[in-house]
Amino acid sequence: MSRKKTTLLISPFFYPEPVSTGKYNTHLAKGLVQQGRQVDVLCSHPIYPQWKPAVSNKTMCGINIIRGGRFIRYPASPLLRRLVLEVWFFFFVVRHLLPVWFRRKHYDSIIFIFPPNLVGLLAFLIPQKNTRITGIVHDIQGVMANSRASLPRKLVMKMIHAIERRSYQACDKLIFLSENMQKTAQRLYGKLSSESAICYPFITLPPDTKASHQLDDIFGKYQYSLVYSGALGEKQAPDKLAELFLSVITKAPEIHAFIFSQGAVFNQLKSRYSHPQLHFHPFVDKSQLPELLNRSSVQVIPQQTGTSDGAFPSKLPNILASHGKVFTITDRGSELDRLLQQYTRALVCYSWEDNQLADQLIHFVKKENSSLLDEDENLIQTFSLTKLLDEL
Repeated sequence: MSRKKTTLLISPFFYPEPVSTGKYNTHLAKGLVQQGRQVDVLCSHPIYPQWKPAVSNKTMCGINIIRGGRFIRYPASPLLRRLVLEVWFFFFVVRHLLPVWFRRKHYDSIIFIFPPNLVGLLAFLIPQKNTRITGIVHDIQGVMANSRASLPRKLVMKMIHAIERRSYQACDKLIFLSENMQKTAQRLYGKLSSESAICYPFITLPPDTKASHQLDDIFGKYQYSLVYSGALGEKQAPDKLAELFLSVITKAPEIHAFIFSQGAVFNQLKSRYSHPQLHFHPFVDKSQLPELLNRSSVQVIPQQTGTSDGAFPSKLPNILASHGKVFTITDRGSELDRLLQQYTRALVCYSWEDNQLADQLIHFVKKENSSLLDEDENLIQTFSLTKLLDEL
């Protein structure tokens, strides 16, 4: 009887972590198990959105989940939070790789999810030549750090560049979530020694999405609903998003705007922006996500100018799979721009400063849905977990 192949997945974010990277990693691990692999996961206790460990002992069939960081306390500063995460998780992984280094345990493959990036340096120390090391890049931190030009940011950026470059080089293969991200990594760090591939984020909606009325109390009888749902940070331009929502609902009383999120930025927006047609709610349960998407007149994907080359929105596949309308502000020529130009129910804009932006969005929200074309369905099929599993 042949030995079952083993995979080690390394990322702080895993089930039941609600942040999108946690969901991505969870579905990836499930897919590997379905391929007949034994999967070990090194991760943190859930920390999002409060950045405070919520101790979890939840398990999953076929997956050995090893959690750490239950006593870690994160500072309020986003920059320091990331530094604390990078450092403690690095030493946590060091501890659990000791059996590998002393050849008491073997993995056929090890998968690093970047960021965090510091932990990727450990890939240089994996002793077995027949262990394949793959890095999946969710965000290129060099791009995100460069979105502000303050002196502290410039200093941090230099450190990030050095670590990120070496972590990428330590892998046998790199998988990027978009072609733009792949090209950006090559531009920032030169020709990488690793082979690379592009695998878009995949659809994570359950296959059975029957009609539900769990969100009746939230959506009520509103005729039109403009919705943002997801994490809020610098790359989502949260203040610009809230100001755009206010412009829209002030001009169009029949439209109600919704922000589903949690965390410090969400709380700040909630305290600063108030309007009877602007509603703030925490994340919905994952079982309610299909209903949330189906009841949204338009789902919004906001991006801070100049950051689109460093990341790709993981929420897009689920929006497309629900056949919903999507509005985005992104950089001209970005991967998101090119993909949504192929989708019938999309509106793509390129500047937050456009005086006509609110009017365009109002018209789009109230516009009757056009029929989906074969090209739309073909686009939706590109967001599949199968391709990622094949690349691994």
